[in-house]
Amino acid sequence: MRMRANVLAIGLVLLGTTAAGCSSTTASSSGAAQDDVGVSSSAAASSPASSAPTSAEPAPASSPADLPLLGSNDAWVVCDSGLAYACGDPGPGGGVVFFASSKSFTEAGSVCDSACHFLEAQTVSVGSVPWCVGSGASEYVQPNDTTLGSGYSNTQAMLQECTSGAANSAVAPSGGLSDWFLPSQVELWGFNDWSGPGVLCGFGAGGGEVTAWTSSENGKSAADWVGSGDTGGSLPKSSYDNVCPIRAFSSS
Repeated sequence: MRMRANVLAIGLVLLGTTAAGCSSTTASSSGAAQDDVGVSSSAAASSPASSAPTSAEPAPASSPADLPLLGSNDAWVVCDSGLAYACGDPGPGGGVVFFASSKSFTEAGSVCDSACHFLEAQTVSVGSVPWCVGSGASEYVQPNDTTLGSGYSNTQAMLQECTSGAANSAVAPSGGLSDWFLPSQVELWGFNDWSGPGVLCGFGAGGGEVTAWTSSENGKSAADWVGSGDTGGSLPKSSYDNVCPIRAFSSS
């Protein structure tokens, strides 16, 4: 179980539990610096469970300055009321809405770009794959960006350096839409916090911990993952883990 940081700063975040009702919170910090992580042949074949990664919650993301400081127990839960979609609603792509903000945010390059208000996630993993197969497996593919709003651009950078892997699986069309992407570390933390203990990407309830890749790098040969057990860490990019696609949208 990770130690939750005592943070209160500016940023965007996701809904904690339905029992608590909808609330909004923001937090602020910068992504961690990249560190090269070597890949051994044994580590490359390992999964998060077998590799026993170190649990570590990322620093909260920087977010647009116009977002309110609202206060909540969950650092990345935003679920404002009175909008076209509420947290828990089916999204336009057939996923579940887990982020609803009255303030716009930027998911650069996505369909809503600088006017995004919602995030939805697919409700099942699209498979267990390496983070990257190709030159990006042992080289940087983009700056280490863990923040809210960086998942789409991270994913597009991965597609340039990976012939297959997590990004390639994440962008496969679903629900009639083709603008899905691999969430950044903070984006997946937010979905994890909203989903509640034991559930991630719509699966894992009542079973063991479920983990999934993020689009955030942690060195030339490692990337970050998030687990349903309120854990997180990094693994060699050649390791296998689940893929939980999300998408950003404005109102449709």
